[in-house]
This record gives sequence, C-alpha cells and structure tokens, in this order.
Amino acid sequence: MSTTRPMLTQREAAEAGLLRAGEAPDGARGELVELLVWAVAAGLLDVVRARVIADESRNGARESAERAGVSAVTWRQRRSRTVRQLRPIADQWTQAA
Repeated sequence: MSTTRPMLTQREAAEAGLLRAGEAPDGARGELVELLVWAVAAGLLDVVRARVIADESRNGARESAERAGVSAVTWRQRRSRTVRQLRPIADQWTQAA
C-alpha cells in the first residue's frame, strides 16, 4: 500500500475484510484498498460495499463474474457505478491527506 499516505496499514485493511490472508496489494490496487479503508473509517462508505469493491478489483474478478453468468455489459455498468460512487470520496481523501 502507499507509503506516501501513512494513514492506513495492511492490518487495518485485513480487519475491515478488504484483503485476503497474505494478500499484499501494491500500486493502484493498494491505493484503492487504502481509499476504501479510509472511506469506511470516515463514515463515507458502508463496509459491505467496500468489501464488494475490493473483491471486484482483484485479478480475475471479471472472469469469475462471467463464469457466474454476469455479462460484460453488466460488469461495465457495475464498474461505472463504482467509479461514480468513489469519485467524490476520492476528492475528500486527497483533501484530507
């Protein structure tokens, strides 16, 4: 996870249920998990929704959804809704940093 924002730790992300055992995200995924933990702690995002977003951002999530019958169009719509929901939260996160 990002070293430029010392607010959060992997332990906090794991406790929130956003990481699987032994998972150590970095790069964009690490920043997303950091944003999700901050948003939950700030009361801006429900922990259940944060867990869904974290799960959907894992490698292979789209393929798993397709195997479960989720169409590519539905997947894109989900991702678009997620981006719309996170955009104002990310703005607040950057202002708080």
